[in-house]
Amino acid sequence: MSERILIIGGSANDFGRETESDAASYQVVKGLRRRGHEIVIVDDNPFGFTTERDDVTVIETALTAPNLVKVIVEQGITAMVASVGGSTAVRLSAEIVELLGDNAPKVLGMTLPVMQATQNTKYLQERLTKLKLPAIQTRLASNVSEVFDAAREFDFPVVVRSVAPVGQTIRLQVEDVEELEGAAETALNRSLTHQVNVDKSIRGYQEIAMVVVRDKRDTTVLIGGVEDMDPVGIHSADSIAITPVQTLPDPVFQQLRNAAFTVARGFNVVGLLEVRFAVNPTTEEYVITRLTPYFDRTSAMLVAATGYPLVPVIAGLMMGETLDKVRVPSIYAEHTALLEPTMDHIVIRFPVFAFGELESVGIQTEKSFGHRAKVSWGDNWCGTQC
Repeated sequence: MSERILIIGGSANDFGRETESDAASYQVVKGLRRRGHEIVIVDDNPFGFTTERDDVTVIETALTAPNLVKVIVEQGITAMVASVGGSTAVRLSAEIVELLGDNAPKVLGMTLPVMQATQNTKYLQERLTKLKLPAIQTRLASNVSEVFDAAREFDFPVVVRSVAPVGQTIRLQVEDVEELEGAAETALNRSLTHQVNVDKSIRGYQEIAMVVVRDKRDTTVLIGGVEDMDPVGIHSADSIAITPVQTLPDPVFQQLRNAAFTVARGFNVVGLLEVRFAVNPTTEEYVITRLTPYFDRTSAMLVAATGYPLVPVIAGLMMGETLDKVRVPSIYAEHTALLEPTMDHIVIRFPVFAFGELESVGIQTEKSFGHRAKVSWGDNWCGTQC
């Protein structure tokens, strides 16, 4: 049966340019069109090259739930894809499902619980507890007083994070009472629901990501693991990342692999899921810190490193194909989708801080990197945690 599918764009990045999500969108559109489905793309990003295709309907508008509901009604949308639009698409898809209820288009490959867990650490913790998997200690707070209560319960340091943030997620590491009020107010103001999660800090743990795929028959494949060379506390985009994982003993690696499969199964994800872990370097115990059920920089790195046709595979899985039958480009061997990639090389991703480009357009910068590094737009300063 042919579907009329809405693809929610991820908007432009902070510098007004396309992201790795746009490249993934292009491949997904190609795969879905080849299967006979009609595509409607909604985005507010004029720089995306997916929207230049002549075989899709493109609507450029602000990415809000009311705007998307209007598009869904007017265009007769029967399904939505959120896995190539980043956190923005996941958040909006969840809002649409909650607004429209049974009348909402199906979200291909995702369930409402995984979308909620992506945005709400407290909800993620509750679900992981039911799956008997370890999670970070966290409390939900709706005002500064509740933030202080949580900090007293956990003891410092703590991390304050916005729930359903406007723009990108911020994580504010707070060392003492003097810093807490300002961090709480900043995070609360960046939240669409005016709520924050207060987490017990795990700074100093190793940060590991596992990217897996799962089909409707519960067949699971590990695409790969990525290790950040900096410990938890440094944003993954600012850290040197390496694959395959270099420093974990194999028993610990296998624990994380199995845990990632358990999460995908527990949330009934069909398609792509990235599970991010923090591993205590002393005890080798771990906690799950985040779920990313969409294509991001980690997924892009693993595609480049392994050659696995991840986006064509997830396009097929979302449409109900299984890993042994999914159609991938003809340049790949038969049953490629079923084979876990193995690597005989190491791939390293280095962050690039384009201070020269920023300064050329009048943005003042401090080049020393750390918790005091900052960028200024006019009279406003933004630290590295913004």
